[in-house]
Amino acid sequence: MVIFCEVHRIERSPTIFPLTREKRGFSMMLILLLMLVSLTSVVNSQCSNTEGRGDTSSCVCNNETVTCSNAGLTLLPEDVQASVLLINVSSNSIANLGENALAKFQKVEIIVLSDNQLTGVTSGVFSNLPALKQLYLDGNSLTTLEEISNVPNLQTIDISRNPIICDDKLKWLASIQQVKGTCKSGETIAEFIANTKRNAMNDTDNNHSKDDHHPSAARIYAVSIVLPILLVAFVCTVFVAIIVYRNKLKEAKYNSSVRYSAVQKDRGGGRVYDDVTTEL
Repeated sequence: MVIFCEVHRIERSPTIFPLTREKRGFSMMLILLLMLVSLTSVVNSQCSNTEGRGDTSSCVCNNETVTCSNAGLTLLPEDVQASVLLINVSSNSIANLGENALAKFQKVEIIVLSDNQLTGVTSGVFSNLPALKQLYLDGNSLTTLEEISNVPNLQTIDISRNPIICDDKLKWLASIQQVKGTCKSGETIAEFIANTKRNAMNDTDNNHSKDDHHPSAARIYAVSIVLPILLVAFVCTVFVAIIVYRNKLKEAKYNSSVRYSAVQKDRGGGRVYDDVTTEL
């Protein structure tokens, strides 16, 4: 008896919505995008709307950027990450910045305070920010800008559209690569700085010239001490030379004469010495 075995190929029934490799990749991208949006919304919530500071609901805040323009701010927003690289609070109503308002932003590179109501900024506000490269203070009511220290990377300062009074307080701006703005007198701040440098060089040259023609007090003092000493030394030298010369003359005169003694006897038989000097 012969037994026939028939082998049937069993095929899996297709799913209703088969996922191809392309569709799986698209799904993963969509999930990552949703996660990113969710994370961004959480970070952006750090620009909290604090009473008395303005409306920060339209601000964009994340780990690297703070942008709060036209938000009616009177102070900087709170709870901003210390790691931000850009702070843009332009077109607000900020009139004052606390001494330590920016102290924690050690990585910030750009600060934009354009079109606010600043009337004065103390030097400590922007000092000690090692990463700061650009500072925009245009469109305020500043009349001067105090020296900012410990900002080795600061390259650009914009103080245009301010009633700046150009005087010696702005000399420190000569160390900044680019300064934008116009003095209240009409000349640009760049021209004022250039003229200040030129005048400083001329003053230095004039001082050197005056030093050449007019001896300093130290030189006069030295001469007043040294000259009498030299004069006394000269007089003493001349006096000693005269004495030596006179002694030599006496010695020469003595050596040119012959001296002898004549011996005579008095009436009592005693000897009487009679020195006689005879010139040769």
